Amino acid sequence: MTGTLPTELGNLSLLTHFSLRNAQLEGTIPSELGNFGNVKTILLGNNLLVNTIPTEFGNLGSLTKLEIQNNDLTGVIPSFVAPTSCNLSGNCFSDASNAPATCNTANTC
Repeated sequence: MTGTLPTELGNLSLLTHFSLRNAQLEGTIPSELGNFGNVKTILLGNNLLVNTIPTEFGNLGSLTKLEIQNNDLTGVIPSFVAPTSCNLSGNCFSDASNAPATCNTANTC
Protein backbone atom coordinates (compact mmCIF):
# COMPACT_ATOMS: atom_id res chain seq x y z
CA MET A 1 0.00 0.00 0.00
CA THR A 2 1.26 3.48 -0.84
CA GLY A 3 -0.35 6.89 -0.54
CA THR A 4 -2.22 8.13 2.51
CA LEU A 5 -3.98 6.35 5.36
CA PRO A 6 -7.75 6.63 4.82
CA THR A 7 -9.83 7.81 7.77
CA GLU A 8 -12.19 4.88 7.18
CA LEU A 9 -9.58 2.59 8.76
CA GLY A 10 -10.97 3.79 12.08
CA ASN A 11 -14.11 1.75 11.37
CA LEU A 12 -12.12 -1.47 11.85
CA SER A 13 -12.82 -1.52 15.59
CA LEU A 14 -12.16 -5.27 15.95
CA LEU A 15 -8.69 -5.07 14.42
CA THR A 16 -5.94 -6.39 16.72
CA HIS A 17 -2.78 -5.94 14.59
CA PHE A 18 -2.13 -3.11 12.14
CA SER A 19 1.11 -3.20 10.15
CA LEU A 20 2.05 -0.96 7.24
CA ARG A 21 5.82 -0.66 7.71
CA ASN A 22 7.95 0.41 4.76
CA ALA A 23 4.83 1.16 2.70
CA GLN A 24 5.78 4.62 1.41
CA LEU A 25 2.81 6.13 3.24
CA GLU A 26 2.52 9.91 3.14
CA GLY A 27 0.40 12.47 4.96
CA THR A 28 -0.85 12.44 8.52
CA ILE A 29 -1.88 9.65 10.89
CA PRO A 30 -5.69 9.91 10.99
CA SER A 31 -7.15 10.57 14.44
CA GLU A 32 -9.70 7.85 13.63
CA LEU A 33 -7.02 5.23 14.33
CA GLY A 34 -7.79 6.01 17.97
CA ASN A 35 -10.99 4.01 17.39
CA PHE A 36 -8.98 0.76 17.17
CA GLY A 37 -10.39 -0.33 20.54
CA ASN A 38 -8.89 -3.84 20.46
CA VAL A 39 -5.61 -3.13 18.70
CA LYS A 40 -2.51 -4.56 20.35
CA THR A 41 0.04 -3.67 17.67
CA ILE A 42 0.47 -0.62 15.43
CA LEU A 43 3.48 -0.72 13.10
CA LEU A 44 3.89 2.36 10.87
CA GLY A 45 7.67 2.68 10.86
CA ASN A 46 9.81 3.75 7.91
CA ASN A 47 7.24 5.76 5.99
CA LEU A 48 6.84 9.45 5.13
CA LEU A 49 4.19 10.34 7.71
CA VAL A 50 4.08 13.98 8.87
CA ASN A 51 2.51 16.18 11.53
CA THR A 52 1.81 14.75 15.00
CA ILE A 53 0.73 11.54 16.71
CA PRO A 54 -3.02 11.95 17.27
CA THR A 55 -4.09 12.55 20.86
CA GLU A 56 -6.75 9.89 20.24
CA PHE A 57 -4.00 7.29 20.68
CA GLY A 58 -4.74 7.81 24.37
CA ASN A 59 -7.88 5.70 23.74
CA LEU A 60 -5.84 2.61 22.79
CA GLY A 61 -5.94 0.79 26.12
CA SER A 62 -5.00 -2.62 24.67
CA LEU A 63 -1.90 -1.37 22.82
CA THR A 64 1.23 -3.40 23.63
CA LYS A 65 3.50 -2.53 20.68
CA LEU A 66 3.81 0.81 18.88
CA GLU A 67 6.38 1.49 16.17
CA ILE A 68 6.23 4.77 14.29
CA GLN A 69 9.97 5.27 13.89
CA ASN A 70 11.72 6.93 10.96
CA ASN A 71 8.94 9.17 9.69
CA ASP A 72 8.74 12.99 9.64
CA LEU A 73 6.54 13.41 12.72
CA THR A 74 6.84 16.61 14.78
CA GLY A 75 5.22 18.39 17.69
CA VAL A 76 4.42 17.06 21.14
CA ILE A 77 4.10 13.34 21.84
CA PRO A 78 0.64 12.97 23.42
CA SER A 79 -0.03 11.00 26.59
CA PHE A 80 -1.08 7.44 25.85
CA VAL A 81 -1.13 4.06 27.56
CA ALA A 82 2.40 2.70 27.91
CA PRO A 83 2.89 -0.16 25.48
CA THR A 84 5.40 -2.85 26.38
CA SER A 85 7.41 -2.04 23.25
CA CYS A 86 7.51 1.44 21.75
CA ASN A 87 9.76 3.00 19.11
CA LEU A 88 9.17 6.63 18.11
CA SER A 89 12.80 7.37 17.19
CA GLY A 90 13.91 8.99 13.98
CA ASN A 91 11.29 11.74 14.04
CA CYS A 92 11.55 15.39 15.09
CA PHE A 93 9.37 15.80 18.18
CA SER A 94 9.61 19.13 20.00
CA ASP A 95 8.51 17.62 23.31
CA ALA A 96 8.76 13.96 24.30
CA SER A 97 8.03 14.48 28.01
CA ASN A 98 4.61 12.75 27.78
CA ALA A 99 6.03 9.63 26.14
CA PRO A 100 5.89 6.48 28.26
CA ALA A 101 9.23 5.35 29.68
CA THR A 102 9.08 2.29 27.41
CA CYS A 103 9.35 4.51 24.30
CA ASN A 104 12.55 5.14 22.38
CA THR A 105 12.16 8.80 21.39
CA ALA A 106 15.61 9.63 19.97
CA ASN A 107 15.12 12.50 17.50
CA THR A 108 16.98 12.97 14.23
CA CYS A 109 16.42 16.67 13.69
